[in-house]
Amino acid sequence: MCGGQYMESLERCHLLIESFREAGIKLIMIMNGPDPEENRSVWIKRNNARIEKSVYPTFDYLKDISKSVLPDKVASMIPQLNTKLLLTEILGAEVISSRQAADCEIARMAKNNDACIGILGRDSD
Repeated sequence: MCGGQYMESLERCHLLIESFREAGIKLIMIMNGPDPEENRSVWIKRNNARIEKSVYPTFDYLKDISKSVLPDKVASMIPQLNTKLLLTEILGAEVISSRQAADCEIARMAKNNDACIGILGRDSD
């Protein structure tokens, strides 16, 4: 129904969430809201760079199907298929959808939770 490596992605998310649970760590995921208008040009630049690194190699691979394996940078991509539903309903994770860039929500949570021991992010700033 979803195509791609959906089951593999689900399993990787499950392993990540379970590793935190087994360590006694409450994992809270915060998903970005819309970027403020003043950040739009930076977002476009970053998105284009991501496409050049991940999407274009995928199409190049498909053009030359004689290759036996996908490039590492493509094989590790996780599909963005209704991620919040996957994390909350299937894997039982706590997910907060920010109404703005997630940076503000993360800072508020870190300030308001004495037991916050770390923040993992994929953001470049």
